Amino acid sequence: PELPADPDDAQLAQLAKRKVRGTLLTTELDRRLDRQKAFVQRLNSGKVVTRLKVTPNIGHWYPDNLPQLIDEALKHMGR
Repeated sequence: PELPADPDDAQLAQLAKRKVRGTLLTTELDRRLDRQKAFVQRLNSGKVVTRLKVTPNIGHWYPDNLPQLIDEALKHMGR
């Protein structure tokens, strides 16, 4: 799906205060990759710790190791 609008400064401050963390899973050939990178950068600039995990060599599809990627993302959020 498309990304939501970038959060404003007040929303970022609220997320950071709650210590929200996240991971965006994407693929190298997804046509929205540049927008996804910008979104993650915006979150991180607002102190909302967010990782971007890019699976190489596939487009907008589920990678074979999706369960592992989800497990890693959940571990990151639980830190």
